[in-house]
This record gives sequence, C-alpha cells and structure tokens, in this order.
Amino acid sequence: MIADDDLGDISHTAFNLFNGLEQTGKHAKTASETAGTGLKGDGFDTGAAFTDVIET
Repeated sequence: MIADDDLGDISHTAFNLFNGLEQTGKHAKTASETAGTGLKGDGFDTGAAFTDVIET
C-alpha cells in the first residue's frame, strides 16, 4: 500500500519535471529555429524543411 505522503512526493516531483521539460523545450525550439533559418539563408533545402517541422 502506498502512503498519501509518498503520492504527494511523486506528484511534486512529476510537476517539477514537467516544468523543467517545458522550459528546456522552449530553449530547444528557439535554437532550432535559429539553425533552420541559418541553413535556409545559406541555400540549404534542409533549412526550409527544418523550419517547417519546427512550426508543426
């Protein structure tokens, strides 16, 4: 049997993990957009495809 305190600890940890992933994801999206735009500006077709995928 699981105690209520244990469930509370698990919920708190999951919440913190979720919030951390959200912030990290936003950073990765910004960096990816910059890379895609740079590739596109240099004439690489993959840059345009990359930015399309990011927007999706």
